[in-house]
This record gives sequence, structure tokens and C-alpha cells, in this order.
Amino acid sequence: MRTRLKAFANLSTPDARRLVRRKNKLSSMSSMLNSRRNLKTKLRMSQASSSAGPVVDVVKNSSLYREFQAEREEILRHKWIESEKAGFDIGFERALTDWIVKHRAKWREARQALAAVPLVHC
Repeated sequence: MRTRLKAFANLSTPDARRLVRRKNKLSSMSSMLNSRRNLKTKLRMSQASSSAGPVVDVVKNSSLYREFQAEREEILRHKWIESEKAGFDIGFERALTDWIVKHRAKWREARQALAAVPLVHC
């Protein structure tokens, strides 16, 4: 796959450059998700050891983990919707890629805007 994209990189067409940029962006997003998966694996491993109780609480209560969980729920919701439209299970990887390209930026903006709104106590 990389050799094909290198061939496109030499082209001067805007479409080829856009394709290379999108591939690079997806690669960086994939590596970020892999680091989140590693965090989740470490969390599971720490749950297995009895002395790691406070560590698990810290990780579960971290904003990064909560953000990961919320994003995962959105991806799974997107997977369900798109699978229903297609009439078959599209799989997590396809749903993940589709959701990142089409919806992630707007979802994050809305989530950050919601977080910036102060809570009103009645």
C-alpha cells in the first residue's frame, strides 16, 4: 500500500495530494486508537492484580479514558446504524474509519461545547 501511495505523492494533481493527506491522517488516527487500546489492555492487566485497585480507579476516572469510552460508544452506534442500512454487519474497522472521516470532528466540537457550558444547580 505504501509503494502505491508514494507513486501518488509524485503526482501534482490535487486529488492525489488529498489522497496522501487522508491516508496520513488515518494512519495517525489509527496509531492514536492503538495507544488507547494499549491503555485499555493495561487497565485489564491491572484489574487482574489485587494490589492495583487504586490505579484502576485513577485510570477509569481519567478524562482520557472517559473520552475513549464515549468515542467507542459513538463508533458502535454508527456501526449498528450503517449495518442496518447495508443489511449486514459492516464490522468495527469499517465503522471506525467511516465514523472518523465523516463524524469525528463535529462530534468532538459538540462535546467540547457541551463541556464548556456551566452546570446550573436548582
